[in-house]
Amino acid sequence: NNVISRRSEQLSGVKVYTTLDINSQRQAEAALKEQVNNISQKRNQPTLEAAMVVSDVKSGEIRAIVGGRETGFSGFNRALNAYRPIGSLVKPAVYLSALEDPEHYNLATMLEDTPVKMRSTGGKYWEPLNADKEFRGKVPLIEALINSYNVPTVKLGMAVGLDEVAYTINRLGVNKDITQVPALTLGAIDLSVLQVNQMYQTIANNGVFSELHSLTAVTSNENKVLYLRDVESEIRVDESATYLINYALHKVTLEGTASAVR
Repeated sequence: NNVISRRSEQLSGVKVYTTLDINSQRQAEAALKEQVNNISQKRNQPTLEAAMVVSDVKSGEIRAIVGGRETGFSGFNRALNAYRPIGSLVKPAVYLSALEDPEHYNLATMLEDTPVKMRSTGGKYWEPLNADKEFRGKVPLIEALINSYNVPTVKLGMAVGLDEVAYTINRLGVNKDITQVPALTLGAIDLSVLQVNQMYQTIANNGVFSELHSLTAVTSNENKVLYLRDVESEIRVDESATYLINYALHKVTLEGTASAVR
């Protein structure tokens, strides 16, 4: 695999060395097509689409990019160019913002799960609900994250501060101005699959940011180095807080809303 991922291609008299891995690419394409087809049939949505980016947690090297269910199509690449509201994928950033303040928050901290009404844009009001439309009074922070409860997340994000949540998203690797509205806590931010992968790469790497990349070097036909990527890593978020988030996210795959990924 190491040999394959460093393969070179002839291009205009130069050799281009990439991080892409043909085995990872084939497996990613097969997995995406199979799952999207299954979901399309279950939901009767024949035009459903998807995209995928697979990266190395430590190095940030991209192993595979799938731009849509028609993997042979060379046009619009949804993994790189489709920007969509990320929804609950933003929630770890909200909880990470809180856990970086250990004097006030830990996994056992009780969060309020009671009705809330906030003024939104245009003089309207926003009343977020949990997916099951139920309220539980109070829930431990870890339970709210494992089960992806909306209301406790919104209240936590507002308590921590929308500016802190936006700052955390930026630190995780999303390089864009973020509109600070209450709905940000539930994912009212448009990102690409690549940008979301970058967020989670930093989380998975215990708070160490490594910029995603697919190009490592370019040489001439005579092997003269024309370009060599210098990969730098940077600590972006607190390691202890990130450890707690990763523990909780692992629990999400065991007993929470992402248990299907097992």
